Amino acid sequence: MVYRANCKSQLFYKNSKPNVGVAQGDVVEAKYFIAAFIEMEKALRNLPLNIIWEAQQIQRNASVSDMLRELRYKDWLEQQKIDDMYHLNRLRNTVVHGENISNIENSDYEKVKECTDKLKELRNTL
Repeated sequence: MVYRANCKSQLFYKNSKPNVGVAQGDVVEAKYFIAAFIEMEKALRNLPLNIIWEAQQIQRNASVSDMLRELRYKDWLEQQKIDDMYHLNRLRNTVVHGENISNIENSDYEKVKECTDKLKELRNTL
């Protein structure tokens, strides 16, 4: 599977784990994290409209924070997963804006994949 980001340099993420060492404090390249985050955001946006309707009234394209706020309000996901997604959204912002490009821990990368799976599960149950 290949994920693509619409930006100056196309990001590609193949359906394999990034090349991460085994030492404690492993880091993941920013392109892998961003590609995984894009998939999480797609899963969030693919939730039924009635979950994010109120957030979409605030602005035409609801932000990730708006959608997470709506999920929290609906109480359809456990609080810890929503908190994880808020953390990942903040991390994504620091990466995209160049503040924290080389310090993405493998655990954050794995968290993005877990949250994406959880959102897809939620979508399938609604």
